[in-house]
Amino acid sequence: MNDTNPCFDAFIVHPDFGSDAIAGKLFVDRWRARFRAEGVECEIPLERLVIKLGRGKDGRVYLRDRHQPGLGISLEDDSILECAPFVQSSYVRRQLETVFSRGELFRRLRLTFYFFIGCGFAAWLCSLTAGAMLRSLVNEIPMTWETKLGNSLMEKAAAELPFLNDTNATAQLTLLAQPLMRTIPVKDIQFHFHILEDESPNAFALPGGHIIVTTGLLRLAGEPDELLGVIAHETAHVTQRHAFRHLIAGKGPVFILQVFMGGRNRLLEALAYPSEKLVYESFSQEYEREADEMGWNYLVAARINPHGMIDIFRKLRNVESPEGVSRRASAFDSHPSMDRRIAWLEAKWNTLPDKTNFIELTNALPKIKEADFDASLRKLLRRR
Repeated sequence: MNDTNPCFDAFIVHPDFGSDAIAGKLFVDRWRARFRAEGVECEIPLERLVIKLGRGKDGRVYLRDRHQPGLGISLEDDSILECAPFVQSSYVRRQLETVFSRGELFRRLRLTFYFFIGCGFAAWLCSLTAGAMLRSLVNEIPMTWETKLGNSLMEKAAAELPFLNDTNATAQLTLLAQPLMRTIPVKDIQFHFHILEDESPNAFALPGGHIIVTTGLLRLAGEPDELLGVIAHETAHVTQRHAFRHLIAGKGPVFILQVFMGGRNRLLEALAYPSEKLVYESFSQEYEREADEMGWNYLVAARINPHGMIDIFRKLRNVESPEGVSRRASAFDSHPSMDRRIAWLEAKWNTLPDKTNFIELTNALPKIKEADFDASLRKLLRRR
């Protein structure tokens, strides 16, 4: 129990504390009640609690401990009886059933339930409204501006990261992705593929259509549909403009409301220097889940076996370095959420009407030369 639990003004009396009542706070949850004041702290399990209500105009609630007859706690009013964690305890409920009529008890519980339902609905409505405003703002970012920004970010990444200098491998990757790219609904995005020399299986996307995969991911993927499962996921990050949504959402709801209500000239100003965040910062699980769903839909539309996404996710979940440290991509490093994502995709697979009418992927995975890979490892070690 901590100070974030519901608390109430209360007084405690006990022979050990002197003859006067001591004012303090009573914190409660579903298992215990704890009184805290300066120099005084006392905890009572709810299963040992004895509850008594004041009569007539005395609206106080009195609490005692069966194991400590001399201890008593009083509260100025009965607001504790509207506290959900407190009244949900079976020990408390049994006592209150003997104090109130059953109808009165249900009325109080019903009011408490409605209160929490109302708070939850209000929070959901605010989240839904903020999400709609955020999408509206992001949709106003010109694609030409996004492309220019993406190219600039890619130049920065190329200057800092060891990209593979193998045009044949990059061409093979681009060719492999073509069946998927033809079904992407956003036609004004020109996708570009890049291979990063890194032994860890990883992939990430930049605004404007830059998709980057590592040599480690190319080695981990055993089949073309597995690699395309990751590419479809990263493509969805671009089409759903997650980088901009993530960046703007990070500035808070007040900024979103101000821009939405007429300050749109501030939008591009706020995105003027986002390079470090957009290149290196991972997305939230909300965006990862959306990328899973949209990527899955892109694969199905292209008639590419979407089970490859499940297969590669399982491999990414299990990948560890020899030292036992996870080397998964940050976008996939979400255990135990990864297990839930895989289970969710398995459910989508089970409900897929046609599990056989997939195209044959004739283009092989890009081949990475051992010499190039060994050189990349030495380069990475020197950078560290």
